[in-house]
Amino acid sequence: MSAPGGYIPSIDGLRALAVLAVFLFHLDAAWVPGGFVGVDIFFVISGFVVTASVFSLPAGGLGTFLAHFYARRVVRIGPALVVCLLVSILLSNLFIPPAWLSDANYRTALAAFFGLSNLALSAVAGDYFSPRSEFNPFTHTWSLAVEEQFYLIFPWLIYGYVHTRQAFTRRAGVVVLALLALASLVCCIWWSSTSPMRAFYLLPARYWELGLGVLLWLALPSLQAHLRTWSAPVLMGASLLVAGTVLASLWLVREDAFPYPWALLPVLGTGALLVLLVARPDGPAARIFGSAPMVWLGKRSYSLYLWHWPVFVLMRWTVGLETPAQQACAAAAALVLAMLSYSLVEQPLREAQFIRRATKPKVVLVGLSLVASSAALGFVMFKAQTHLSLSVTRDTATWFPFSQGAKAGQGTCESESLYAPMAGGNLFRYEPRACPPPPPGAPLLYVVGDSHADAYAPLLRRVAEHTGRTVTVLSKGGCSIFNLLTPNRLVSPPCAEYSRAAMDHLTEVLRPGDVLFLPSLRVPRFSEQWKSQATPADWGSPAGAQQQQPAIDEAIAQLRPLAQRGVFIVFEAPKPVFKAPPYRCSDWFNQGNPICAPGLSMPREVLERHRAPALAAIQQVVTALGPRAQIWDPFDRLCTGRDACRAFQGDKPLFFDGDHLSGWGNAILFEDFTATIAPLFVGTAAH
Repeated sequence: MSAPGGYIPSIDGLRALAVLAVFLFHLDAAWVPGGFVGVDIFFVISGFVVTASVFSLPAGGLGTFLAHFYARRVVRIGPALVVCLLVSILLSNLFIPPAWLSDANYRTALAAFFGLSNLALSAVAGDYFSPRSEFNPFTHTWSLAVEEQFYLIFPWLIYGYVHTRQAFTRRAGVVVLALLALASLVCCIWWSSTSPMRAFYLLPARYWELGLGVLLWLALPSLQAHLRTWSAPVLMGASLLVAGTVLASLWLVREDAFPYPWALLPVLGTGALLVLLVARPDGPAARIFGSAPMVWLGKRSYSLYLWHWPVFVLMRWTVGLETPAQQACAAAAALVLAMLSYSLVEQPLREAQFIRRATKPKVVLVGLSLVASSAALGFVMFKAQTHLSLSVTRDTATWFPFSQGAKAGQGTCESESLYAPMAGGNLFRYEPRACPPPPPGAPLLYVVGDSHADAYAPLLRRVAEHTGRTVTVLSKGGCSIFNLLTPNRLVSPPCAEYSRAAMDHLTEVLRPGDVLFLPSLRVPRFSEQWKSQATPADWGSPAGAQQQQPAIDEAIAQLRPLAQRGVFIVFEAPKPVFKAPPYRCSDWFNQGNPICAPGLSMPREVLERHRAPALAAIQQVVTALGPRAQIWDPFDRLCTGRDACRAFQGDKPLFFDGDHLSGWGNAILFEDFTATIAPLFVGTAAH
């Protein structure tokens, strides 16, 4: 950076500390539990350095000032970011299957081209520390988006200060900047307790960190004069204290109370350290951070920040990132890519004579045009994923149970999927088109449940096409209306809201003879899409059974009026569940991933014992509801082995992940399901 005394190498050394903290945290959070505050260190440095840089811009009017500022930012940020995004998009489409775990990747990547990925991420369920963030190759661009948004407003705020000599105007400018920073801190405090996602990702709650760097640079002359009066021992003590504070923050901060109050520690420590480094370049802190290795890493910190995260995420998706050997390979690959980016992209374009000779508005215009063109290319690559993918999951009709695989079946007509939001959840209707109409007043099929209701999409759409009847699906991922484990009144508020809205809707629309199908995950799963997990110790125990009874009683109380009205109620019995997700373990490049180690088969006896408590609970409800209720059990159709249940039938997947059906699994169950509900429709007609 440029400073009154020229380039200050220790600033790059401080950048090295920041990127190293983030790098190690992302490689293994246990090593540096608070390493994510490296981003906060970057924010303070960015505010400090960008303020220094505007004083070196040519004199002129506001237009000239803005053109030079934005041209410098475009050249500094744009090329390396665009190259990283395009390569990451290509590799993502080659190796990462679309799924719940990756469904935010597309939006995040395209938003990152325009400095908006923080907005995209703030709208996704799950925070920065959640699985969908950890498996998104573009999550790290949120901090670049915050900085880019800051750069949009910063030159307008600082122009008056830079281009005036009047003390009053400058003081007024400092007051405005300070008030903005204070307002941002207040916003950060408020959002940290009321809206943590916005507090983490959005500029209003992060501006104060960049703003502190700005204010410290403006106050530097007076601070420098004061620090020069300090004796060597005092300076040494202050340097150790401040550097220790910043280092301690890497282990002390807690992610559950962030950014406020825990961001205060690294942010204030970094601010004090910056002042010491610049005001006393001969001090002990400056000598440490200005050492050759630190400066070397700091100069490459931007490229290392860009590349390390996509490398780590792609490793998680493919071979894994758990073993020391895998972590060493990931670290080496990220460092090599960072060095190439710095040498082949960053430096050549910064020093290119044709860019220096070009007018600044032209640099900005051409840069933004290239960014927009690159975003369009990224969009095309995402749309072509089925053709680019190296994964077996590119056969979407076989693998995907959700919208990708819910293609028209081979019935007597076609159907259309219609979506309507419902309070707390989703409502889909599969409407037959150009079909022979059913008899007037013919009963209809309603389906309500969690994501396992959604996973029957191909089967249900095919039912609509074969019967000519509308099929309505109410669903919310992770929220079963009757899981028979926990009463609806005691589940999470979003699930409770969904349960109330779904039951209100069913009470309003269900008529005598209609069929209500209730599929849900009613057993503990052995794996998520991102990890294997143990089964709760009390599952199936007397204590667990005692906890179930209130949920069973609630289900009976809420469903009995529907059965008495003449509605047929069909419970889905628990399907097999597995310890590894087939869609992540079926390719040559991911079969060795540690998540696949438990394998794609389970002993039949284990699964039958595992589901027995849930099956008993369902039977209790069905018995209480009387002849209008029954159980549909797909277990034997999905587990044909005498000794073991397998996630595949030959080379076709029965399951997409550890417990959701695949498209092929839907096809396997279609005849059995229709054989179950057809007599109900016929019986109603006869009645």
